[in-house]
Formats: sequence, C-alpha cells, structure tokens
Amino acid sequence: MHTNPDHKKGFIEKFTGHLYRCRFIYAAFLAAAAVFIIVCIAREIYPFGTQSVLKIDLYHQYAPYLEEFRSRILSGKSLIYSWETGLGKDFIAQTAYYTTSPLNLLVLLFPGRMISEAVAFLIMLKISLSSASFAYYLREHFSRNDVSLVIFGLMYAYCSFVTCYYWNFMWLDVVALFPLTALGCEKLILEKKCTLYYIALTMTMIVNFYLSVLVCILITMYAVVIAFTKDRAFWLKLS
Repeated sequence: MHTNPDHKKGFIEKFTGHLYRCRFIYAAFLAAAAVFIIVCIAREIYPFGTQSVLKIDLYHQYAPYLEEFRSRILSGKSLIYSWETGLGKDFIAQTAYYTTSPLNLLVLLFPGRMISEAVAFLIMLKISLSSASFAYYLREHFSRNDVSLVIFGLMYAYCSFVTCYYWNFMWLDVVALFPLTALGCEKLILEKKCTLYYIALTMTMIVNFYLSVLVCILITMYAVVIAFTKDRAFWLKLS
C-alpha cells in the first residue's frame, strides 16, 4: 500500500502551520515550566535540594489522598468506600473534591515512593497549562499573536492566588480552565457558539465543585458585562 506524497506533504504543512500559529501559546507553557524549575532551584526544592513542595495540608492530606487514589487504581480496590481511616469513609466524596482531575491519573506513572515528585510535577503542569490557556484567551479575545501572550500568560499563571495557594493543587485545574470558560462565554453570547463554554464549564464543575461555584458567579457577572457592551446603544436608550 503506497502513501500519497501530496497527502503527507499537506499534513506536514498543516502541522508546521499550526505550530507557527500557536508558537506563543506553547512558549507561554514552556516559560511557566521554566520559571517553576528556576524557583525550585533557587529554593532548593528536591531534587535540587532538601526542601519539598509538600507544605501545610498538601503534606498532611492532599498528597496522602493522591497516593491512596493511585494505589486503589493499581490494586483494583474499591473506589466507592475505603477502610483506611477509622471505621471507614466514603471514598467517592473524597475523590470528588481532591482527585477528580484527569491530570491526576499521571500519578500512575510514578512509583509510590515518588509521590512528592509526582505532586511537584502536577503542580508544574497545571501552572503551565494556566499560562497557556490565558495566552490562548488573549490571542482570541484581542486578535493578536505576539510575545505579549507569553508575558501576560506568565502573569496570570503566577498571580498572587496561585503563588499563595499552590499547595491546594486541586484548585489549579480551575485556574487553568477559567480563561477557556470566559472565552466560551464570549463566543456563546457574541457568536452563538456554545461548544467551548459547555465543555470548559462542565470540566470546571467536575474537577473541583468548590471553586466552580465562584467561577459560575464570575461568569454570570461577566456575561452581563458582555451583553451590556454588545448592546450598549440599546441600554443607553432605556436609561
């Protein structure tokens, strides 16, 4: 069976064109990862020192929950109920808040003794995705594609909320999804396209129902702003 050279050439051209068009989004992702690694080196965080990312509740609760989630999947134990704590606990409720993110499945690639490294990797990945998603939002919202996407993507990824609460790593998925939810809201109102909004908001509610409440409130407020700016002349007539 022979491969059509024109088809192969067309695929390569489309792929390289996509890479070039999204180069600043990928750069935002890589820049955020590089900053995370530099901070780990500067703060002597393992494997660059003796410190650990496991701080506060991340050490006492979240990392052990993630390790339990990993071991239950690999051992085939029940994901509904657990006898690991006292007289037992509802494992579904624990999973719903702490480990629902699909990215947490990457912990399966790490051995049990490397749970600290797995958590650090997940934090870096989620922060990098936040930078890339905000860069994508800026490109679509402002119709521009330059290095400013990388700069503001980094600002968003390392905002005060993230730097203060990075140890609540289950919140970081919502931070990464929020720019996509906002962009989806814009497309829904301005272009009557609902796919991105439905997917982004649904994923937000799945990965962390706690912060999704805040996201829904903010998106409702943002929708009012979009509707007002879209039909500003209409609202001015009413006033």
